[in-house]
Amino acid sequence: MPKKKDWIGYKFNTFEVIEEDKKWHDECEEKVKQGNIKRYNNKYICRCSCGNIVSLSVTQIAKNKPLSCGCIPIRYGENLVGKTFGDWVVLERDIDKETSIKDQGKTFHDYWKCKCVCGNVVSVIGCHLRDGTSTNCGCLKSEKISSAKTLDLTGKRFGKLTCIRSTGRKSKNGNYWICKCDCGEYVEIPVYHLTSGKIAECNKCRANGFSSVKSYSVYLRNQNKIQINGSLGDELKNKYPNIILDELWSKRNIVSPFKLTAKSHQKIYLICPYCKEEFETSALQLYGRVYEIMCPDCLSKIRDSVYEKTVKEYLNISLGIKTLHENNCNLKPVNPITGSRLFYDNELPKQKIIIEVHGQQHYELINFSQWLSNRSPEEWLKDLQVRDEYKKNFAINNGYKYLALSYKQILSGEYKKIIDNLLRKGDTNEI
Repeated sequence: MPKKKDWIGYKFNTFEVIEEDKKWHDECEEKVKQGNIKRYNNKYICRCSCGNIVSLSVTQIAKNKPLSCGCIPIRYGENLVGKTFGDWVVLERDIDKETSIKDQGKTFHDYWKCKCVCGNVVSVIGCHLRDGTSTNCGCLKSEKISSAKTLDLTGKRFGKLTCIRSTGRKSKNGNYWICKCDCGEYVEIPVYHLTSGKIAECNKCRANGFSSVKSYSVYLRNQNKIQINGSLGDELKNKYPNIILDELWSKRNIVSPFKLTAKSHQKIYLICPYCKEEFETSALQLYGRVYEIMCPDCLSKIRDSVYEKTVKEYLNISLGIKTLHENNCNLKPVNPITGSRLFYDNELPKQKIIIEVHGQQHYELINFSQWLSNRSPEEWLKDLQVRDEYKKNFAINNGYKYLALSYKQILSGEYKKIIDNLLRKGDTNEI
């Protein structure tokens, strides 16, 4: 892969890199000076073989994507006719299949008519051919399963598994066998998965200590991202230089913080420096955190704004209503984009009402760099308002009444009348 100074003149797919995108560079440099962003990805002007000029990032160039400016109708810009993939021979492009998929509004894929060694002609997705997911029509697998049905596997070993007895239960992958793993765990596995070598240990061993095999596979897949995003351990040390990781990191965690990416979705367990209680979170939730690391209960005590305390005291003391807050709420929305947990200011469980308190930052641009998390004020405000809207819809869809109080209503004292009307009539006042 060429170095930065060698990108100009570099050719990939249908493109040739001509020069650096100076307009993009100047705009980003200005944002850095203003403090809106800390870093950016360089872009280069590239010429497609059809003559079109486009601006592509260094990441796109390094990964050889896209493969054309859109001028080539075949996805990936590659004609597969005549090529062999396993037992498949590609005959022609299946345009009818692609048109049908497109009319149904489904994700576009390139489809190819392929002939198997057994004579079957099947339409196969191009990416399944290229990555080796599909190598035949399934005829060879059926033959292997049929021959394996009569095998007596009692006492035979497949990796860490020793076959004990057949259960008689059948599936498309053959009869199930009860097997004992070397770790002592008993599992039921189809015969074809044993004889083909697809499964050679129990799920606990396959997960390597993680909560599931999927969690472990995600962990392995993300290891190469540590060089791009940095590790969680590095992020914590840079952001909180005074913390002692060994005291913060719970023994319940399977891996060290330096083995997780800074934006990992993996569940982790930390020890609160204040109450010394263990709490569950994720690297992604810590990544954009403004306050010190502490459990949700301690955090809510410290970060409650004057507005939130005013509303909370009115509900609890003046009206005598029991409320739940932040992490203790029954409603637990999750950000559909990042997968991180979202919290409500006040939940009235008996009345099934959510009352949110929105400060000035929910309506106006702020320029406090500690809050922005490497985003511009406009991006930060838009993201916050999208989350507010999602939390509102989530509450309503779950049968709750929703009320958002602005800081102006609290300063004027109007919030009391609004809450009283809501409790008396069941009306909501959206802000």
